Amino acid sequence: MTYYHIHATILIVTGLLPTARYPALHVTECSCAIFAFVAVIILTKVGLMEKPSILIVEDDSIISLDIREKLKHWGYTIASVFKTAEEAVSSIETLKPDLIIMDINLAGEMDGIEAATVIKNNYHVPVVYLTAYSDNTTLSRILESESYGYIHKPIDDSVMKFTIELALYKHKMDVRLKESEEVFRLTFESAVDAILWINFETGIISNCNAAAERLLDKKRDTIIGLHHNTLFPTENAEYYENSLRKYLSRNDSGDIEAEIVTQQGIIKNVAISATITTIRETRIINGIFHDITDRINAEKALKLSEERYRMHFENASEVIYSFDPEYNLISISPSVERLLGYRPEELIGKKVTELDILDKAYFKIAYLDTKKVIRGENIDSSIYKFTAKDGRIIFCEVSSAPMLQGGKIIGSVSIARDITARKFAEEQLQYRDDFEKLISNISAEFINLPTEKIDIGINDALKKIAAFIDVPSAVVYLFDHEKNHLTNTHQWHNENNPAHMPEYRIISPEIFSYYWKTLQRLESIVLSKRDDLPPAADKEHAIVHKYGFRPIIFVPMIQRGILFGTLGFYGSVDEPKEWSTELVMLFKFVADIFVSALERKQAEEDLLEREARYRTLIEQSPIAIEIYSPDGTLRQVNKAWESLWRSNPHEAINKFNFFKDKQLDNLGLVHQFKSALNGESISIPEFEFNPSISGYTGRKRLLSSKIYPIKDKENNVQNIVITHEDITEKKMAEDQAMFFSMYDQLTELPNKEMFLNRLRMEIVKTQRRSKDTIFAVLCLGIDKFKNINDIHGPKAGDRILKIIAAKLKKSFRHDDIVSRFDGDKFMVLFTDISSTDEVINVVDKTLKVFVEYLDEDNNKIKLSSSIGVSIFPNDGTEADTLVKNSESAMYMAKQQGPGSYKLFDHQMHAAIINNIKLESELLSALYHDEFIAYYQPKYVKDSTINGMECLIRWKSPLRGLVPPFEFIPVAEKNGLIVDIGYYILRKACEETKAWQQKGYKPLRVAVNLSPFQFSQPDLVNNIEKILVETGLDPAWLEMEITESGIMQNESESIMRLGEINKLGIKISIDDFGTGYSSLSKLKTYPIDTLKIDKSFIDDIPGDSVSQDIVISIIELAHNLGYTVVAEGVEKKEQLDFLIQYNCDEFQGYYFSKPIPPDEFEKIITLKN
Repeated sequence: MTYYHIHATILIVTGLLPTARYPALHVTECSCAIFAFVAVIILTKVGLMEKPSILIVEDDSIISLDIREKLKHWGYTIASVFKTAEEAVSSIETLKPDLIIMDINLAGEMDGIEAATVIKNNYHVPVVYLTAYSDNTTLSRILESESYGYIHKPIDDSVMKFTIELALYKHKMDVRLKESEEVFRLTFESAVDAILWINFETGIISNCNAAAERLLDKKRDTIIGLHHNTLFPTENAEYYENSLRKYLSRNDSGDIEAEIVTQQGIIKNVAISATITTIRETRIINGIFHDITDRINAEKALKLSEERYRMHFENASEVIYSFDPEYNLISISPSVERLLGYRPEELIGKKVTELDILDKAYFKIAYLDTKKVIRGENIDSSIYKFTAKDGRIIFCEVSSAPMLQGGKIIGSVSIARDITARKFAEEQLQYRDDFEKLISNISAEFINLPTEKIDIGINDALKKIAAFIDVPSAVVYLFDHEKNHLTNTHQWHNENNPAHMPEYRIISPEIFSYYWKTLQRLESIVLSKRDDLPPAADKEHAIVHKYGFRPIIFVPMIQRGILFGTLGFYGSVDEPKEWSTELVMLFKFVADIFVSALERKQAEEDLLEREARYRTLIEQSPIAIEIYSPDGTLRQVNKAWESLWRSNPHEAINKFNFFKDKQLDNLGLVHQFKSALNGESISIPEFEFNPSISGYTGRKRLLSSKIYPIKDKENNVQNIVITHEDITEKKMAEDQAMFFSMYDQLTELPNKEMFLNRLRMEIVKTQRRSKDTIFAVLCLGIDKFKNINDIHGPKAGDRILKIIAAKLKKSFRHDDIVSRFDGDKFMVLFTDISSTDEVINVVDKTLKVFVEYLDEDNNKIKLSSSIGVSIFPNDGTEADTLVKNSESAMYMAKQQGPGSYKLFDHQMHAAIINNIKLESELLSALYHDEFIAYYQPKYVKDSTINGMECLIRWKSPLRGLVPPFEFIPVAEKNGLIVDIGYYILRKACEETKAWQQKGYKPLRVAVNLSPFQFSQPDLVNNIEKILVETGLDPAWLEMEITESGIMQNESESIMRLGEINKLGIKISIDDFGTGYSSLSKLKTYPIDTLKIDKSFIDDIPGDSVSQDIVISIIELAHNLGYTVVAEGVEKKEQLDFLIQYNCDEFQGYYFSKPIPPDEFEKIITLKN
C-alpha cells in the first residue's frame, strides 16, 4: 500500500474523500482495525494526540458517567455533561468544546441529530453520535447530518477511542482544507490576467476569474459553458484553436498571440499561456490570457507613424531637411522643388554656407541655428529668406531639433514652412494699422475743431491721406439738391499734379453718367486701369481720351441712407494703381468722418439761423409771450403782448414781478410758476384775467396759458416762458358750435344726435318705472316736400320747415322732445303715456298742424304729413330700433296717401326680416355672378338708336328675375352697392367693346352711379382701371348720377365729376327735377346731359305744371349747352310733345323695354 493509498484510506474513513469517486477503494469492517492502527500512527506523527475539550450529551446517567471516566483516563478535558440537546446547544457559545459526544435519543423536544444539525450550521463543532439502534432509518439520518462518526451501544472502548481521535483529525483537516481553498480562491480571483479553465476534450469553459469578466466584458455565468472558439473572431476561431493545441502538444514556454471578441464586439489582443492539468480524471486547460491590446495598438501606431513620416517626408508641402554634425545637407524632401524650383539632388551634400538658395544676410543666422541644434538645443522658430531658382523671394519659418540615435546626436532635422503670404499679409496689416492710426488722429482732430475751420480741416485731411497712399490728388464732392449734381467743394493736389479740368468740377448725369448712376446706388467707383472702365461709360471714355486715364476711387458719403456726397482719390495719368478692398473700407470710414463734421457744421449754421428765426417768431407770434427770470421779474415781451394788454412794455419790463401779483396768486398761477422752476411744464387750459387788477389796461379776457422752463446744457432753469392765448372769442364760438352740434340751425330744434341721446335716457328712466308706463316715438315726414322745393325754391322750403317746427313745438308738452331729424323728417318723443289711444289722439292733432301756407307771391301751398309710430317697449327696447321702426311705419303711411299715420306692427317687422335675408342673398349673388346687364336703347327724333342705358337685373335662383327697385335700396344700405356698381360697369364695358369688335355701330353706354358709390375716394381710379382692362375708349362711356348724389357734398362732388370728365367720359344728371339742387348752381357742374325724370313725363301732355317744368328744363339745358334726354316715354303723344319742344333723345317702353344682351344685339345695325 502506497502513501497515497494510506492517505486516501484515511480520507475515506473520515469522510473527506467519497468512495463513490474512487470505486477501486472499499472499506470493510474486517479492515477497520488495520485502518485504525495506521490512523493512530499518522495522527501521532501529525501531533493530534494533544487532548482537547469534549462535551458529553447523554440522558442516561450511568452511560454518561462511564464515558466521562474513560475520557479522563485517556487524557481528554471534560467541558461539561448535559442530559438534553437544548442545554447543550445553549452552552456551546460559552464552553467552546472541540468535540461533542451526543446520544441520538434524548429527553426533551430536540433529539441528537436535530441538535447536531443546529451545531454544524451555527458553531462548526464536530459531533459523534451515541446510539443503540442501527436500523436503516437511523443510519440514513446520521449520514444526512454529515456527522463525524457514531459509537454503537454497548460501547466498545477501542472503537470509541478510535472514533473520537478520527473525528478530531477529520475536523482539523476540514479546517485546513477550507483555509487552503480560500487562499486558492483569493489568488485565482485577484490575478491581473484573465484565467480560463477549459475542458481539453470538449473545449467548454468550466471556470474563470474576475479578470476574465473584465477582459471579455461579460458576466461569469455567461462565460462558463461557452465553447472557447466563441472567444475568437469567427473567421479566425479555427486557426487559433489549432494554434493552441499545437502549442500544448509541444509544451512550449512562450505565448500565443491572438484576438478575442468582447461582449460589445470590440476586438482585443491577448497573449495566451496554457498548461494541462488533470482534475478528478478530467484534463483541464489552465489558460492565462494577458491583455496586450495597448501594446499592439502602440506598435501599430508606431508603424503608422513611421509610414506617415515617410509619406509626409516625400509628399509634405513643407520642406524637411537634415544636416550631419559637419553641417552637410544629408537629406531634403521632394517638396523643395515645388517651393524653390531645385531638385533634392542639386542641394544634398552641400554645407550650410554653400547653399545658394539662402539669402546672404541669413547665412549667419542659419549657421548659428544649426550649431545650436548639433549641441542639443531646439529651435522653435526662425525666419529665413530664400531665393528660388527663378528669382522669387520666399520667406520660410524654420523649426529645428537634434537627430538622435542611441542617445547620441547624429545631426539636425528641420521643417521649413512657406510664410511668404503671411509676411505679405503682415506688411499689409501694418500698413492698415498705420492708416487706421492716421484716420483715428484725423477723427480726433475733428471732434473739437471749430465750425469755421471744418473746411480747412477737410482739405488738410485730404493732403495727409493722399500723401500716405501716395496719390497726387484728393477731392470731396457734395450733393447739390437744387441742381441735382455733385459739386467739388474740397480738394488737394500736389505741386506736380495739375488742378481739376473743367469737366471735373461737377459730377452730373450729363457729364459723368456712369459715375453718377453708380454713386446714386450708393456704390463705390474703383478703377485701377483703363480696362476697368466699362464700355457703356461712353461719356467717361471721352474725357479719358481727352485728358488721359487716371486711376480713381470714389466712395459715397452717406447721410441716413441718402447720398450726401463722395470722397475721391486720383492716381497719376496712365499709371495703373491697385485699390485694395481694405483701402475702400478705410476710405468709407474717412467719408463717415467728413459727413459727421459737415453735418455738425450744417447743424450749427442751422442753429444760428433758427435762433434768428426764433427771435423773429417771438416778435411776430400772434400769441402773447412773456419771459421771466427765476426770481419772477418780467424780462421780455412781444408785440402780441402789447396788443393783448394795450400797455407799454417799458412800464412792465424789469418792474413787474410775478410773485408779487395778488390776482395771479389767487388764480394759483404763482404756485404753477414755482413748479416750472422745478423743471415742470404747466398747461392752464382756461382762466379769466382782469388786467386792471394787475395794473394793465384792456378788457377782461379769457386766457389759455402755458408755463414752461428754459434750461441750459446742465439742465438748470435759466428762464420761465409764459404764453397767453386769448380764447375769449374762441370760447364764444365753441359755445355756439356746441349749441349747433345739438340743435338744428334752421329750426333751432334738437337735432338727430340730441334726440337719440334723450331717447336713450328715456328708455333707462322708463325701465325703472312701473311696467304699465309706455312712451311713443313719432316720425313725421312732410308729403311731397321735394316738389315744393323744386317748384317754389329752397328758400320757401326752409320757411315752411321753420313754420312747421314752431307749430310742432307748441303742439306738444314741454317735456316731450320735438326734433328735426334730417331733411323734411321730424321726430317726437312723446313720454308718460298709458295707452295706445292716447298716442292716436296726439297723432290726429298733430296731422292738423299741417295746413295751407302762402308763399311770398301769395301762392297757396297745401301741406300734409305722414306719421309713423313705434311704442316702447312693444316695438323695441333700444333707441335705434324704435327710430327705425317708426320710420318704417311712416313709409308705410306714405303709401296709404298724404295725411296718414301708421302704427308699427309685426308685418312691418317681417318686411324688415325679409330685407335682412335679402342682404345675405345679395352677397351670395355677387359671389356667384347672378347679376346680369339689361340694355334699354336711346333714340333720337328720326327713331334711330343713338345710345343705350345699362340697367342691372338679378337672376336669383330663389326669387327669379328680381327688378332693381327691390334690391338696390338694400344694397345701398349695406354698402354692397359699391361692388355691384363696379361689377355692372365692367360688364357694360366688356359687352360694348365686344359689339364694337363685331363691327356694329359704336354706341355710347350709360351706367348709373349710386350716391354711395359716387362718394368713394377711389372711384375715379377704379373707373379708369376698368376701362384699361376692358379696352373700351372712354368716349363711349357715360356715367349717370342723381341730383341727390351730387348734393350730399357739393364741392367734393363737383371736383370728382371734373376728374371723371377729364378721362373723356360723358356725365349726365339722372332723374333731374326730383332733387334739391339749385338751378343757379347747375351751370357750375361739369356735366353733358340732363335726364328728365319719368314723374314729369307721365303727366304730359295735359298737366300744365308738368308741361311747364319739362319745357323749362329743356330750355335751361339748351341754354347751358347740355343734351336733354326724356325718360319713361310710353305714349306717342308724349313723344310728339317732347319733339315739339326740341328734346334731344328719348327712352322708354314706347320704343323698347330693357332687354338682355342677346336680344339687344339683334336690334342694332352694322356700321356702314
